[in-house]
Amino acid sequence: MAAKLKRSSESWEHKLRERWRTTRADRDRASSTAEAVRLSLADAIVKRELPPGARLGEDRLATLFGVSRTPIREALVGLVNSNLATRDSSGFLRVGSITSEQILEVYAVRQILEGFAAALASRVASPASIVRLKQINAACARDAETRDFQALAVDNLHFHAALARACGNRLLDQFVREIHNWVSRIPTTTLSYPGRAELAVGEHSAIIDAIEHHDDVLAERLAREHMRAAETIRIAMLVEI
Repeated sequence: MAAKLKRSSESWEHKLRERWRTTRADRDRASSTAEAVRLSLADAIVKRELPPGARLGEDRLATLFGVSRTPIREALVGLVNSNLATRDSSGFLRVGSITSEQILEVYAVRQILEGFAAALASRVASPASIVRLKQINAACARDAETRDFQALAVDNLHFHAALARACGNRLLDQFVREIHNWVSRIPTTTLSYPGRAELAVGEHSAIIDAIEHHDDVLAERLAREHMRAAETIRIAMLVEI
């Protein structure tokens, strides 16, 4: 068991070191070293490269990033404030896990955001934005056909991100990106549930059609129903665990 944990630690540490080494352009745009470290750690957590429960020791991270402990400490405070890290019963800081309660909270918020985005998009979306939505949903359809649920989960988030961008509302776009970070931390996807992939693609198509016909009431209803369907499946998946 100890050997297995050691290999796991070495694996994510290697990924973290490589991420830091290959994202210099992103680091240069950050306002400070602490912010660059925080962004790198947060991205690794969201993409599950840093697994839940991984210990975030200041000394070890300072060595991995090649910086002093001060920016590491500041970065870790930011992770705690973002609910990405938490202290265990021994006082050690670790990557947080997303709870069943938080997962359901995510779906509750998504219903509101997605409904609003669809309604607003039906009023202001450009023809180019609608074409983009159709292109992404076509990719979702291909993923569903090949049963590539991992790719489908990614393309599905791309679809909903494009829907938010179609509104031209920067604050909405920010909120959607933040909620998608929560979604990405969930280790399973409802799209792998039997029959859900094909239904989701069809629901996307109906939402696009309502947007294209400038029917804001229908677009909002369909988007909310789309999220409620996903929530129902998520609850079933949580019960099965």
